[in-house]
Amino acid sequence: MKRTKKCPKCKSSDIIEIPGGRKMYSFIPTGAFSAINVIKLVCGNCGHIEDWLEDVKDIQKIKDKFGDSF
Repeated sequence: MKRTKKCPKCKSSDIIEIPGGRKMYSFIPTGAFSAINVIKLVCGNCGHIEDWLEDVKDIQKIKDKFGDSF
């Protein structure tokens, strides 16, 4: 949805962006006083939700904290 501006489920272009941050509870905690913000994209037609990191540089922080393999 972030790149195509369309829902992958229903193909609607009615996309709502919810910004990340602690006030919106859209974050990944990485330490006692640190967190990575996550943007939520919601389809206004079918309700499909996707999460995206605000900054791709944060991927390394996630790997450092949680590991890089499944």
